Amino acid sequence: MPYTLINYPADNKEEKRQAFNTRFSPRTHQYPTQRVLMDCPLATDLGMEQLLATSTGLLKTHRNATKFVAIGRTPLRILQAASLQDEGQGKQFAYAAFSGRFLSLNMRVSPPQPQISAEAPTEAQLNAYRMYLNSIGLHPIYIIQSYTAKSPLVIVEAITSGGGLFSFTTILHNWTIELMGKDAASQLRKCVHLHVLIDDTAPRHPNCMIHPEAVIFGGFPLTQQSVANNVLGYLFESAEVFNDSLGKPYPVKDWAENNAPPPMGVDVSPEADLLSFRIIDYMASYNLIPQLRSASGAAVLTTHHHYMNPPPLPALEEVEDDAQQNCCQWLGNQIARVFKF
Repeated sequence: MPYTLINYPADNKEEKRQAFNTRFSPRTHQYPTQRVLMDCPLATDLGMEQLLATSTGLLKTHRNATKFVAIGRTPLRILQAASLQDEGQGKQFAYAAFSGRFLSLNMRVSPPQPQISAEAPTEAQLNAYRMYLNSIGLHPIYIIQSYTAKSPLVIVEAITSGGGLFSFTTILHNWTIELMGKDAASQLRKCVHLHVLIDDTAPRHPNCMIHPEAVIFGGFPLTQQSVANNVLGYLFESAEVFNDSLGKPYPVKDWAENNAPPPMGVDVSPEADLLSFRIIDYMASYNLIPQLRSASGAAVLTTHHHYMNPPPLPALEEVEDDAQQNCCQWLGNQIARVFKF
């Protein structure tokens, strides 16, 4: 299991540090067009400072948020650091598996038009993914009942073009309309806030955000945060290069296969374990984890740090099958609504 506060400090810290340095030495990665030597910026103090600057900014931006949910694997280490900084303060940190995208915007026309890829989910896949969202507390009814504008649910995603977040928010938004109508979609937008992580060397507005985000992402309030290029680039690629992710991929083709990924931090690789140790070890050495500090400021062993996933919700009433249309037609019809607020 990944290192958590229940097994840190450990007697073999130095052994773990050496193992981390060995496993996270620079590696050559084969891209389609070139070979690149990649290193792990989190092995350096500067990289850790940049990671913690990001997690600190996330928490400060949403001081009153009740829960943070990472969409896909890229933001997970940022949420892990935030959860350690916020340990014992009552916020929840969760993970919604989501890989790739099936929607994008055609920026060559004005106004930009949504495009559906060949990887768009079938009706069975879409219903299965909705059941998965229900199981992790992201059913629209539950969201509306549990969060408010003052204490929102914050969805965190790292983007380049924004197609993945566009795809995810379209699922959530259109599901809400099907269940409860457009008024409920307005309620949903009041209690969900999007937090977008972008490369600090990229333009302030990536392609998907040149036009008003109220249009692009279903009208949800949106905050952008710049992340150091070396750290965000690593988080995008590290699962492929270092096999160190706390989550599993979940592409559309797997949605109806009854193999939803486990919660964050479950059934992970030794490399993921070591990177978790590295983050906790660094933060503990600077007294940055509240639950590892005694009244005198010295590090102490504390209770188990719960990684990010609440118990499954009670089953909620599902949408009737006969209310569904062919998925591609359904998506085409429903996406149009996003542009008519």
